[in-house]
Amino acid sequence: MASIPQSTVRKCVAWLIVIGVISYAAFSHRVLFVRTFGCEATSGTLAKFQFCLREGMRFSVNSVAWSPDGDYIATGSAYSREIHVWNVRSRTIVRKLSIPYPPPAFHQLAWSPDGLFLAACDGTNVLRIYDTRTWEPAHVFRELHDLGACDHPAFSSDSKRIAVIGVRLVEYSVPDWSMLGSASLREGWAKGDLFNAVAYVPRTHTVLVGGGQYIRDPRDRELEPWDGRVWFFCPGDNIPCRNITVYPRAGGHAGGGPVAALATSPDGRTAVAATNSGVMRANDIPVEPVHVIRLSDGATVGAPLDHMIPYGAAVGLAYTADNTYIIVGHEQVDGAIHIVNAESYAVEDFIRAGGFVSDIAVNQRNKEFAVGAGNKVLVWSLPR
Repeated sequence: MASIPQSTVRKCVAWLIVIGVISYAAFSHRVLFVRTFGCEATSGTLAKFQFCLREGMRFSVNSVAWSPDGDYIATGSAYSREIHVWNVRSRTIVRKLSIPYPPPAFHQLAWSPDGLFLAACDGTNVLRIYDTRTWEPAHVFRELHDLGACDHPAFSSDSKRIAVIGVRLVEYSVPDWSMLGSASLREGWAKGDLFNAVAYVPRTHTVLVGGGQYIRDPRDRELEPWDGRVWFFCPGDNIPCRNITVYPRAGGHAGGGPVAALATSPDGRTAVAATNSGVMRANDIPVEPVHVIRLSDGATVGAPLDHMIPYGAAVGLAYTADNTYIIVGHEQVDGAIHIVNAESYAVEDFIRAGGFVSDIAVNQRNKEFAVGAGNKVLVWSLPR
């Protein structure tokens, strides 16, 4: 039997390699295409996937706000000068609010509980308030550029106040838009503190600010990482009236990291906080960075994802309007989302968004929630 020439064998091997590379590239491209342009998402035991709103190719959602009446969803992006307002029923964009600055701007959004105003912080450190009855600007705050940035706008539950943070906590009155206070968040704290999240305690004007403190040892040697804290600013305070250490430092090589996301329960009794880095205990056991704290005394009453396989930083947090569930979204390739029982703190469901989760918003009228992931907003429903 004649042997096959070596040149033929080499050609066959080369063609097999080429075909394999092309097949792998085609498969990878399909996966990338689906995750970028499609609506890849899963349903769980409780959470049932409903639909998604697809933005343009260059629009990567980083903020989602659901109107209190449940009719509209507003989306903002780090790569677009536009804020899009979607009609939930028709799933179409009904308003495009343009920021009049040349560079692309990030938008962090908040809808007032009475539904009358939509607040947006942009990349130029300007806070814009839109009147949702006309969609014209009700007020534009440009002084925040000098007051230390505009991040994470939040309305009080009575819609009478709005707060933003940077290196300062700034509060304004609604709707006369007068400044109520400007407190330095760095006053009395170590250099390098981070302040990442702000929320009002429901039915009060007490503001919670989530962040962390840089730690120095007695020999003045800088240590990493940081601890994670929540500061309380009571009405009229220029300095915090109290603070909670949510993630204590566990040693020179381990700790909690600053609080990166924060949400308060509708009944005002608890808050859920998350760090932007995995928590490590002294024996190097990873602990998922999500804690539920009791606001009355600062005690940690739940660590629902403790000892579970790390799913990436928890960046989206929200309570359902009836205080039944806590929604936790993760900055992970497949968009891991946990549904946590808000009473027992047990994980009751697990779903995936098919892309990095950036923000979560809940429908105040029912148990629907929306998740920003890539260039999509995905909506799930929970049992009523």
